[in-house]
Amino acid sequence: MIDIGSRFAARRVSVYFSDIERRPGEPAIVAVRRTVDTPAVARGALQRLFAGPTQPEIARGLQLFPGRVTGFADLSVRDGVARVRLLGGCPARDADIRRQVRLTLLQFPTVDRVLIRC
Repeated sequence: MIDIGSRFAARRVSVYFSDIERRPGEPAIVAVRRTVDTPAVARGALQRLFAGPTQPEIARGLQLFPGRVTGFADLSVRDGVARVRLLGGCPARDADIRRQVRLTLLQFPTVDRVLIRC
């Protein structure tokens, strides 16, 4: 038997879910921590976002509200601007997922603005 180590560099990041059980005065969107591999940290953060909350987080009232959005593609970060294309549709009622994506990407020091297209 051969034991092969797989120690990759990783980083803790925040992903943002809607809190459907929030009380007045509490945030509608809350951050939870996830571990992602480096160097593609922003991509990893969005992958964790679209994976949705864990069962204990769901029990606490956290949800991903993707609307018709099924995922993302074409993520790039250049000159402080993160650009990402959402897949599956972007009608106005998908504002929650747009906000969750925006907050997830704005945590990175290389991102000052987020441009989302469909």
